[in-house]
Amino acid sequence: MLSWAKSTNSGYNYQNKTVSCCFNGVYGGGAGARAAGPELSFTHSPNMNASEEDKNSKALHVTRASDSGGNPWC
Repeated sequence: MLSWAKSTNSGYNYQNKTVSCCFNGVYGGGAGARAAGPELSFTHSPNMNASEEDKNSKALHVTRASDSGGNPWC
């Protein structure tokens, strides 16, 4: 589960957090099946002391893994 709070001039607003869940679409698979699941990576600089450029820097990269039949895992 991922969660993050909105940045404000005086800190962070923890009352209106955004929450996301990522999970493998296959249940009951072995460790190898889970390891081959979807990959999610992101970059964000929530540091209030960062430069304005770094505060606004966000990137999200999602790739989908397929099973042996070519079907997506999620």
